[in-house]
Amino acid sequence: MGERVMYQERKGAAGRPSTYLYLPSCSAFRSVDLSDGKGGVEGVGARMVGWAREVFLPQGYPESVSPDYLHYQFWDSMQAYCSSIAGALSLQATLIGLGVGEGTATPLAATLSWLLKDGSGMVASIAFAYWKGTQLDCNSKQWRLFADVTNDLNSLLRLVGPALPVPFLLVLCVSGLLAALVGVAGGSTRAALAVHQARCDNMADISAKDGSQETLVNLAALVTNLTLLPYFTATLSTTWVTFLTCVSLHLLANHRAMRALTLASLNRPRLLHLLSCWAVGGASPAAVPSPADANLAEPLLFGPAFITDYFPHGFRVSIGCSLHWALQRCGGDPGVLYKAASGAFKGQRYMVSEGGGG
Repeated sequence: MGERVMYQERKGAAGRPSTYLYLPSCSAFRSVDLSDGKGGVEGVGARMVGWAREVFLPQGYPESVSPDYLHYQFWDSMQAYCSSIAGALSLQATLIGLGVGEGTATPLAATLSWLLKDGSGMVASIAFAYWKGTQLDCNSKQWRLFADVTNDLNSLLRLVGPALPVPFLLVLCVSGLLAALVGVAGGSTRAALAVHQARCDNMADISAKDGSQETLVNLAALVTNLTLLPYFTATLSTTWVTFLTCVSLHLLANHRAMRALTLASLNRPRLLHLLSCWAVGGASPAAVPSPADANLAEPLLFGPAFITDYFPHGFRVSIGCSLHWALQRCGGDPGVLYKAASGAFKGQRYMVSEGGGG
């Protein structure tokens, strides 16, 4: 007669364990319950928490994600909720501007206006991706915050659009342009942050669960809008108080979300902070800040992240320049670059040259 064999498994350290017992008498594994006997409401609650964890968190959480994952996702969910409510208020103003509810408005005019808005956004998205596409990876936190500030400006524009002394079609086109900037900057930086959060080659799973979390938050905001929007828009003053409150909380939550991230790579702002601390500390290794300290000291709204060749003390440092650009910066004298190429950097895949072009 064989002995009993117990097998236990769980999804991640926080997952609910499943236990199986091999019964020699029937030559089969049977699921067994080794819980402490708690049932009723508490047992149902534990199962609901386990279900929510599997639906909204990446598989293997928390080992499969970065340590800052939960802190960041909390504030990211808060900003999405506030943004949805502010967006509903501005949407109502947009529909008013399109003539909804007026007998003089025609469906064709509204459709053409909306198509022109989309067209301006398409052109803007291509131009912005060409202009700043290479900056969205290394400066993901700054451009993510830029996207959210631009989104709030877009909502503000749509809210005041019907009252502006300009054709509403122009307001719609500018709104489409701003929305395109938000789409490119927000979507690209979201992908960059998913790469940071992934610890087990699970970027796709993290992106999918992030989408599920945002959908749940938008559903909660939808219920809030359906319930309270008539009260929010009862008077002009309540509309503006609600909008400004949501925008303020949206920006605050976004700032907290970016500060919650601890990126391990170096971009220009973090590198400059590291070099500054190292120089002030007498070139001592102990003076080099930790990744957490460097991220906290990193400017988010202004500074070197938005200036591609920024360097302190009046210097301009440009990396990956073309030969044509370098010739312009050295005053058109090819001898300067020739000396660099035939001297210390001969045979190298790069060279460093000093120019006086400003």
